[in-house]
Amino acid sequence: MQQTFFRSINGHRFEFNRLLYPISYHISTRDGEIEGGTFSAVKDEEGLWNLMQHEDLPGWVNELSVDIKEAIVENEEIAI
Repeated sequence: MQQTFFRSINGHRFEFNRLLYPISYHISTRDGEIEGGTFSAVKDEEGLWNLMQHEDLPGWVNELSVDIKEAIVENEEIAI
């Protein structure tokens, strides 16, 4: 698993930073639309990743939420 990784999803570049305690991801967009926009993903009691909503993010981030969560799951499955 990587502590920091980048992923392009539907033409938008995201930087994922994994935090150890509590285990979560801080996610930043890295494209011209909202340079520096950040939000978080945390794991719920059932072990599913959920995006924490932030009112400043555009709607397309929510539209990509399934792909963003898949990127996190794939990173978590990478053997150390």
